[in-house]
Amino acid sequence: MLRVATEFNTRAPDGAQLVLIYRGLDLNEQAAELSLSNGQKIILYEDGEDFEVTAALDLRYDKFFQKNIWVAIPDWSTKSSR
Repeated sequence: MLRVATEFNTRAPDGAQLVLIYRGLDLNEQAAELSLSNGQKIILYEDGEDFEVTAALDLRYDKFFQKNIWVAIPDWSTKSSR
């Protein structure tokens, strides 16, 4: 599973995580080479936080960016200490 950095305080009203960083770059910029798919499970973490959570990827249209972007929907029941 990919380990993806996020900012848990920056999310959509429905709880989807919008800021997704993989290996120092925006996950959206790497989507093709990583062969991302809807529903794919990833691990989300935030620097400075002592927990991580499993999330599912979802490709959706974002009104702010005016294009399709990858977001992550955390499953908070999987929250665990790092």
